[in-house]
Amino acid sequence: MLHETGDPDPMPAASDDHDLRIACEKSFDFSGPDYARLFEAAATGAFAHPLWLGTFYAMLAPARGAAPVIVTGRQPNGRLAFVLPLILRRVQGIRLLEATDLGVSDYAAPVIDPASRPALAADTTLAARIRAVLPGHDMLRLRPVRPEAVADWRLFLAAEPEPADFSAHAATLTAPYADWRRTAFSRSFQKYLDRRKKRLLKNPAVRLDRLEGPEAAEAVHRLRDLRSGRFAGDPIQTPDVARFYAAIAERGSGAGFCALYRLSEGDTPIAYVFALTEGERLLYLLIGADYDNFGRHSPGLVLYDLMMEDWLARGGRIFDFTIGDEDFKADFGTAPTPMFILTGTPTVLGRGRPASLCDTRKTSPSARGHAAPHSIDEDQRDINSCQARLPDQFHDRRRASRRRDAVVQRHCRQGGQGRHRVSRLLGRAPARPGAGGGHGGAASARRHLPQHRRARHLWLRRLAEPGADRLRHAARARGDPPR
Repeated sequence: MLHETGDPDPMPAASDDHDLRIACEKSFDFSGPDYARLFEAAATGAFAHPLWLGTFYAMLAPARGAAPVIVTGRQPNGRLAFVLPLILRRVQGIRLLEATDLGVSDYAAPVIDPASRPALAADTTLAARIRAVLPGHDMLRLRPVRPEAVADWRLFLAAEPEPADFSAHAATLTAPYADWRRTAFSRSFQKYLDRRKKRLLKNPAVRLDRLEGPEAAEAVHRLRDLRSGRFAGDPIQTPDVARFYAAIAERGSGAGFCALYRLSEGDTPIAYVFALTEGERLLYLLIGADYDNFGRHSPGLVLYDLMMEDWLARGGRIFDFTIGDEDFKADFGTAPTPMFILTGTPTVLGRGRPASLCDTRKTSPSARGHAAPHSIDEDQRDINSCQARLPDQFHDRRRASRRRDAVVQRHCRQGGQGRHRVSRLLGRAPARPGAGGGHGGAASARRHLPQHRRARHLWLRRLAEPGADRLRHAARARGDPPR
């Protein structure tokens, strides 16, 4: 049984059967040559890297009261065939066995030796033998899981997949970058980004750097400070998570595993990005930017553009924005990948679990800053890019109405400042001469809304009215969404 401290009773040690020895190890050495050999062969991804998992189990898991549950399968010669990195903790009275998530890992997958995969798939007793060495638990939860890893997890554990309500997004880059950018970005977004990029980079003191060692660790704390107060439940604001990221940055930057980018103007930092690299893939995780002083330049969007160009120049091919369905990711030519959550409930207590434990939503994207409010300028740019084509194609008209509807609803959820943004977007601000006629302006977009959306549109407009004039000055656009 798992006690309140998170320490489990002694776990079953091993299952000696067949040619494969299966064990549950509490003190596995991720820095040793055995795991390094398995990791290189498996190509599982950055979140299975020896440094990531070793630091996770040494620093973050103990701070969160999570006990390590590391299931290994070894061949008769001692060579690793697979590793299942898991943790066990008590949540709302439930003994929860889960992947190494804790709000910092975006992809969960078992680490499997490709040479052993056929034998593992043919072993009909594998799942039962693994179940015999697992500690007692009420619920199994594996998240977030990419489509290619779903079958791998089910090879070892009895868990049913459910689609998550978020996706992962990645862009595949090709050289030369300028040509790829021209075809991957929409024309309106290129113009929007180029204006801000030109305005920011006209100062010769602005430069992009990749930091290493103690300087990278210090940058993590600067990044945390820039994010302070911007996102509710931001994990990096807790000391244990900040120390975890700083340790990864300090040790991983010199080894080519962590990429800590800094955009600065002389000695003044503008923005930081914390990312991981594995092979040809860069995985973007965290951003912090000085929006108070540089928000008008959209420093986040400019930094993404510069990073993509730099990553391609270094031989990279995939720029992975990881999980979260924020609108800005599509602007950078990404393609979505559906994500899954796998769950199993071996006990009656687990089957009566709290609803929050089986929620298919992942809290970390918004908490890490993926879902910050758009600026008025950026929302109007999104809508105008569709409105400009309203007379051309019917599907363009429908796209414009859907996008406007989504923007309006998003801002109405933000309170007073959001209501003023709604007022701006619905045409209550002073209109340009001639904006009300022809095919432009908010009136034209309203005419193309279906009847049920037109009614909701008018209701949202009334919702935006109270206090709109009083908040007009406070609702200035102040930069781009950080993630």
